[in-house]
Order: sequence, then C-alpha cells, then structure tokens
Amino acid sequence: MLKDLANVIKTRWPEMLLVIGFMAIGMFLADQLTAADPTAITKAPITMSQTTTLLYTMTATVFFVFFLILYLGFLATLSVNHDTPHDPTTLVRIGRLFFWRFIRFELFIVLYYFAVAMLIYSPMKFLFFRTTNVEDMPQWTFHLCRLATAAILAKPILLIPPIMICKNIMLLPAVKNLSDYRISDIKALPIIFITGILITGTITSIQAEIEPKSMIFNILTIAKVIISPTFILLTGMIGIWFITGNKFGTLPETPEQTEQTP
Repeated sequence: MLKDLANVIKTRWPEMLLVIGFMAIGMFLADQLTAADPTAITKAPITMSQTTTLLYTMTATVFFVFFLILYLGFLATLSVNHDTPHDPTTLVRIGRLFFWRFIRFELFIVLYYFAVAMLIYSPMKFLFFRTTNVEDMPQWTFHLCRLATAAILAKPILLIPPIMICKNIMLLPAVKNLSDYRISDIKALPIIFITGILITGTITSIQAEIEPKSMIFNILTIAKVIISPTFILLTGMIGIWFITGNKFGTLPETPEQTEQTP
C-alpha cells in the first residue's frame, strides 16, 4: 500500500495540493464564521458585519463545493488509471458525476451520526454532568463524544463513498455492498481516520481557550485547515485502494503501446 500511495503522490501531487487547498480555504472561512458567532460555546466572538458574514458564507460554500467535486474526481481516477495526471477540468467533469450521490450519502450519514451521538452524549451527561449546563460542560466531553461516534460509524463513513465510486453505483446499492467488506482487513484506514479526528479535535480544544484575534489562534487555524483535508484525502485514497482489491486502477496497455515497448 505504501508503495502505491508513494507512486500516486509522486506523479499527481499538484492535483492533491489543489484538492487540499480548496478545502483548506473553505475550512478557514468557515472557522472565521464560527469565531464570529456570538452563540458559539467554543470561542469568544469576533466582530463581523452581516454583509461580511454573508460574503464569507457564500465564498466558503463555493470552495467546499469545488473541493468535493475535485476530490471525487481525483478518487474516481485512482480507481481507473491512478498514475496518469489529469488537469482540473477533467477532475471536475468526472467528479460532478458523483457529486449528488455523495450529498445523499452525507445526508444519510449525518442522520445516523446525530442518532448515535445522542445515544452516547445523553447517558454521559446524565451520569457525570447531571447538574451542569451544556454551555458549562468541558470541551473534551464534546470531542470524546464525536470521537466515539466516528469510531462506531467508521465502516460506513470510510467505505461507502469508495464503493459508490469504484463500482459506479448509487447510495442504496453501496450500502448493500458494505457487508462484502470488513474494515478489519484494512486496519490502517480507521487508524488514520481516528488519528485525524484526534489531532483536529485537540487543536479545536486549544483554540477554545485562546483569543480569536491572537496570532496563536490563527496559526492553529492554519495548521488545522491543512491537516484535516490531508487526512480526508489520505483516507479516501486508501479506501479506493482497498475496494479496488488492494491496488489502484491501471489501464491495460493498447497493442500500439505494447509494440513500442522495447
């Protein structure tokens, strides 16, 4: 697996940087919106006008949409011909074919995520923080709940999108195909996934205690918006590698190519 990943990084690093960059910018803008929310319990609010808030929201949405399309296009090409670089327009053209499938998957997994999170959070609050208001609860409790929920739902989160892409099927058939794969057969995938959540969660917890306008806060924000998409892209690549049979896709040589080979 490491050799295959290294080969992809060597030949297609500009596309990977493009994908990471789009999500990083979207996350940075979204993080500024969170810091500007006076109802947020994780950060002290910063000043932002309604016009600026609207502009940030629209721009962040555009970057997230393009990230998702480029991301899906990049993963789709890995399942067909992994070592051939593609220009962004090709990634967009391929990625848009899977865009609405992934949106449906996101809606599907969000419902299960909140259901599982409530099953974990409610007993935890009742047993350990019965008399504590939500806004006064330690930040680590929320991140622990998030981590536990992600661990429980790791298999569908990590494998359903690669199944949809590699088999070119819709959400429900992909869910049915999920039972054909065991997450224990690719232990590196959930380990990297949980590691990414731990790192970003730790950074967010530190930011909760820091003034949003400070230099340290901005440095942590930049670190988080680079680390998070890097882990997302890496888990997506490993998921494709696993679903395609512990290898990336490679187009067979044509007769003309075979004849030219010395």
